Amino acid sequence: RTRGLLHPAYLSTLHASRSSLHRGVVHQIVRKASGFPGPTDRVIGQPRPETHPHLLKHGEVTPGITKREYSDRRRRLVQSLPPASVLLVPSAPEIIMSNDIPYIFRQNTNFLYLTGFQEPDAMLALTNIPNPSLMKHGEFAVAYNHDPGSFLFVRDRVAAREIWDGPRAGPDDAHFIFGTQESYSSSQIYDRLGRLVDKAERVFFSSSSPSWTQHRSKLIDNIPKVEHKLSNYDETIEAMRVVKSPAELSLMKHAGDVAGTAFRRTIRAVKRDGLKTESEIAAHLEFHCKMQGAQRLGFPPVVAAGPNALTLHYISNTDVLHRSSISPLVLVDVGAEVDGYNSDITRVFPVSGRFTEPQRRVYNAVLEVNMKCIELCRSSIGISLAGIQSVSVGLIKEALKKLGIRFNSDNTEYLRYFPHNVTHWLGMDLHDTPKISDLELVPGMVVTIEPGIYIPLDDVNAPEELRGIGVRIEDDVAVTESSPLVLSSAAPKTIEDIEAAMNTE
Repeated sequence: RTRGLLHPAYLSTLHASRSSLHRGVVHQIVRKASGFPGPTDRVIGQPRPETHPHLLKHGEVTPGITKREYSDRRRRLVQSLPPASVLLVPSAPEIIMSNDIPYIFRQNTNFLYLTGFQEPDAMLALTNIPNPSLMKHGEFAVAYNHDPGSFLFVRDRVAAREIWDGPRAGPDDAHFIFGTQESYSSSQIYDRLGRLVDKAERVFFSSSSPSWTQHRSKLIDNIPKVEHKLSNYDETIEAMRVVKSPAELSLMKHAGDVAGTAFRRTIRAVKRDGLKTESEIAAHLEFHCKMQGAQRLGFPPVVAAGPNALTLHYISNTDVLHRSSISPLVLVDVGAEVDGYNSDITRVFPVSGRFTEPQRRVYNAVLEVNMKCIELCRSSIGISLAGIQSVSVGLIKEALKKLGIRFNSDNTEYLRYFPHNVTHWLGMDLHDTPKISDLELVPGMVVTIEPGIYIPLDDVNAPEELRGIGVRIEDDVAVTESSPLVLSSAAPKTIEDIEAAMNTE
């Protein structure tokens, strides 16, 4: 039977109809029988279990996340749509740094969350319209039908470009690899979507990618009636993303371990190797994160020696560590992005390896606030981010009083010493899901806890020995029912642990 199916005359007929053949099982038979690599063994523009078994397990699309989980995310989102709706989620575009040199590509978060696809210039279309298909008259296929109502548009395979930029997934194989119902060339987005949009009562979109503005203009030019149907759907997507799955929590714990271990190794090098500048510390942090598998840092690291720590987002990292005979503190705020998920950790350490008494007082005051706020990250309490912020302000005011700092606790004078929020969402982005605000915490959410005290150099209301000290202690915390899980525990935090890490061979 197999011999008959692959008879040369049969293959010839299939090849002749290739121009009108939709990508599907029949197409894969042709490719295999003709000696071309099929989707299960071809290198594409990102790792796959078949080509990179050292990075992905069987069934995974990206490390730690399976094709089934991506499909479940899309299905849940489709179920949230009003009847007769279409949702369009564009990928990130390629951004050029200068001339023909691109920045290192980072995929749009909403698109990556729903597809796992890591190439630019793509689009995901989802719909709950019954029996959807974007095939045209005369096209046919034995469809994979992984995920009805999902369509992926990707760049064509162009040999001349692949020589320079590497292999692409291509529209022939993308639906098989990533589990959508059908896949097409990005050049056909507006042509293929026309009939689907005509049937839709609402067309939702994600505007989180900078490419959406251009897509919107082209959609309206090609399908004028779409304009009055358009509505933003980012808040609903973010509401899904804010609660992490067990697989996501595992990835975030790993990202915390990577950054925490990098911090531990770096502060040991300050003593062992005699690092003398902020930039040397920043280089060590990035090196140790990437050596453990991070694709990049989650953000430009803050390495702020002495009074530089009074600048919250100090990222120039150009100063020397010592400017006086007194050993300064160095504030380090660093995060690792590992397989699409971020960590965000802040610690403070003394250049000498030993805290002075004034430094200890400020550090322990902040540490106490940190630990009390972490205990609030339990769903049984029924608290929101705003609630944690309110508690932290009260705790910081008490800490300032104990430190002997004079201020009016009845108004906002405390902001001089604690000018930022104590928490934010964390996930695929550093400041994750920004459209989600005052929700009560539920298991699976991940937040940062980052109290700080920053005492200006010229503050006459603070004891002189405390002036110029800036301390922030930040942890990543997964919300549970009763016992918060600290994802950043690999980074030493108590004074005893930090001093031991710096001074132990």
